[in-house]
Amino acid sequence: MEILKTNKYYMFDIEVNKPLDERHLKKLKKAIVEKDLGEHFPIDVIVKDGKLMVVNGQHRFRVRKDLGLVIYYKITNLTLEEIRSAETNTKDWTKSDYVHYYAKMGVSSYILLQRLEDIFQMKFGGYSSTLFTISTDKFNKGEFVFNEKDFDRVSKILRLYLDLVEIFPFKPDKKVLIAALRYVLTVDGFDREYFISKIKINKSLLSPAILSDQYLEQFEKIYNYRNQGKKLLLRKIK
Repeated sequence: MEILKTNKYYMFDIEVNKPLDERHLKKLKKAIVEKDLGEHFPIDVIVKDGKLMVVNGQHRFRVRKDLGLVIYYKITNLTLEEIRSAETNTKDWTKSDYVHYYAKMGVSSYILLQRLEDIFQMKFGGYSSTLFTISTDKFNKGEFVFNEKDFDRVSKILRLYLDLVEIFPFKPDKKVLIAALRYVLTVDGFDREYFISKIKINKSLLSPAILSDQYLEQFEKIYNYRNQGKKLLLRKIK
């Protein structure tokens, strides 16, 4: 396949399937400045709407453009959908990468997930399974179903989580605490503001937990301590 070159950056359009990694950009810039091997590693483009769309090598294109260097590229015969399909099967993609990718594709469920990431500044990772039931295979294929009702429910969990980590006298395990809060918010009669006020007053009674049930037991004691009203059972009934 013929390798072409140009310094006419306006000819290109970037198909950003994953957010550009700033740390990678810095490392790449340093490497290119020290030794430019661009001719040996051309970017892949396809012709779309009269422009050259960069489908592989977005980081290299960005760095070379910033440095004012010639862009080495080759035109691939693969379709954009074939390239996207191959990329979404890449093993090193994170859940957050899939969220960004399918949101960009206009999939409503992933648009809502990206909105959650933006609002709470939290990338979906290993703790995602504690927020909602998830099939990794379906999630990676863009088939995950998430609606406005789910959005509201998860938002309440994350807001409570962020409020509590500001109060806790130690750094709690994110996954364990979120799992506990997911259950707490389903308990009939649970008063969120009352709960937070009791945690603030009795935070010395908290201790690190490795299981969500351990947090639930602590929360129940703190919530019901000197509570003249109806006692709440915050622990799961086994």
